[in-house]
Amino acid sequence: MPKKLIFVYAAAMAFFAAAASAEEMATFPVLDGQVHEGVASCASSNCHGSVKQYQNSRILHNEYITWDREDIHSEAYKKMFTKAFTDITDKLGMKAPHEEPVCLACHASDVPKKLRGTKFQMDDGIGCETCHGGSENWLAAHTDKDASHETNLANGMYPSDDIVQRTRLCLSCHYGNDKQFVTHEIMGAGHPRISFEMDTFSELQPPHFVQDEDYKQRKTAYSNVKVWAVGQAVAAASVLEMLHSTHMRPNKLFPELSMFDCHSCHHRMSDKSWTPRRSTGLGPGVVPINDSSLLMLRHVIVPMDASLAWRFRKILKEMHQASTTDYASLVEKIEQLQAMVDSLTGKIVQHEFTAKDIQEITLSLINDGVWGEYQDYVAAEQSVMAISALTISWDKLVPFSDVRRENLKREIDLLYNIVDKDEAYNQKRFSNALGKLREIISGS
Repeated sequence: MPKKLIFVYAAAMAFFAAAASAEEMATFPVLDGQVHEGVASCASSNCHGSVKQYQNSRILHNEYITWDREDIHSEAYKKMFTKAFTDITDKLGMKAPHEEPVCLACHASDVPKKLRGTKFQMDDGIGCETCHGGSENWLAAHTDKDASHETNLANGMYPSDDIVQRTRLCLSCHYGNDKQFVTHEIMGAGHPRISFEMDTFSELQPPHFVQDEDYKQRKTAYSNVKVWAVGQAVAAASVLEMLHSTHMRPNKLFPELSMFDCHSCHHRMSDKSWTPRRSTGLGPGVVPINDSSLLMLRHVIVPMDASLAWRFRKILKEMHQASTTDYASLVEKIEQLQAMVDSLTGKIVQHEFTAKDIQEITLSLINDGVWGEYQDYVAAEQSVMAISALTISWDKLVPFSDVRRENLKREIDLLYNIVDKDEAYNQKRFSNALGKLREIISGS
């Protein structure tokens, strides 16, 4: 389980999502063409820079202080001056990290110089406008007494309250796209492994808003299970887009290796623990595509449409098998999955997950693990974060007894412990732990 958010390079690009058409997908802040006035423009004590949060106010007013003191995003630029970062660029024959666009893209708000306001500072890292958009046209207006969320959006603020748009934005730096991507070469030079799950990573950072009744009247509030489910759909669309990208096309000896299960190769040669994974149909010695988000998404579909979930799993298996034949066959299956994910995202946004739905999804996830589906460490890691998000939402809908809550926490903590270090991951131990958790989940 990652303890910190990992900042990775990627730039803006639209991802598939049925919640809005391609024309409705918001332009990412770094490309919005608006002047970015800088974090200091938000830091006044009567704006967002109060040491203490205001009482009886629609906003907390201490958002800047929270970001500056507690949010790892504020340190993103400064991290580039550490030896760990300079070692990577040195090995790749690149400029210093703070001079490289490939690094600046996700460690700073690297907008064109002509769009940097008088208070803009590159060393602010991932600041307010990196997520909320250049404030040229909404900075003054958003404090007016007649200002509303709708007028702020009309003036160019990024719709970060929309879970699809928010996830797209996060993934633009925590996953990547066809043009800019943390490749196997960059990771080989020392860049950390990419890891992300929308709900868990959101919870890891200190919140600078409260989803109270006032917030719910102005914006949309989402449960943990909704954030997790939509996050998996948008992540799955991103993976499929990358599998369809130039990185995977057969124009060189090897495809982009970061798209595959890392630990199929990165393990001791004496390790004889391989066992068949039924959902891929692949034999030993074959390096499978990293399908963790697609695997998670299949479980989201289970209570919504069981037959669709079965078809999704069937095509996913066919995609794995096509990856060992030829690129044209692989593309055919990728496009079939893209169409399914494209139609599913909006449905997931609209779906109201009941306690029964959550129990069904959780058991489906656990059963896959008990049956050996999580041989891939990344899938195991994703499943633990999923179970955590699911049980939190479940407990809010139908409160658990203190004993059951404590038992669930104990077993989930054990799962987190098992996936704490990827090099030490043991699939059999993980499956056994899931079996014990299943007994608790299946109870009253």
